[in-house]
Amino acid sequence: MDKVQDILSRNIRTLREQVGLTRDQFSEKCGISTNYLSEIELGKKYPRAAVIDTICQQMRISPSDLFKSTDELKTTLSLEAFARLVKEQVPGFLDRILEQAKKEGSSS
Repeated sequence: MDKVQDILSRNIRTLREQVGLTRDQFSEKCGISTNYLSEIELGKKYPRAAVIDTICQQMRISPSDLFKSTDELKTTLSLEAFARLVKEQVPGFLDRILEQAKKEGSSS
């Protein structure tokens, strides 16, 4: 297996494991067979461009992220997950604080 294939297969496996999906679950989400995903992750086959695109869409990453070192990929995923969490949670959190402040202001 060459270096590019090694990085690609390792990163696909890392992505899948990081989100807690089995090969069966991930292959179903991507519309490919479990056997094909297994061969990709083991470096036995290169994924087709359409499969790379689907994997990236499912993981909400860019194709270039699949070719980063594993440490760089994990950092990217951590930062993106944090950004999603902030985007999803902060507005609701701020709304709750404002609502609580209004309640406390009206009870005075």
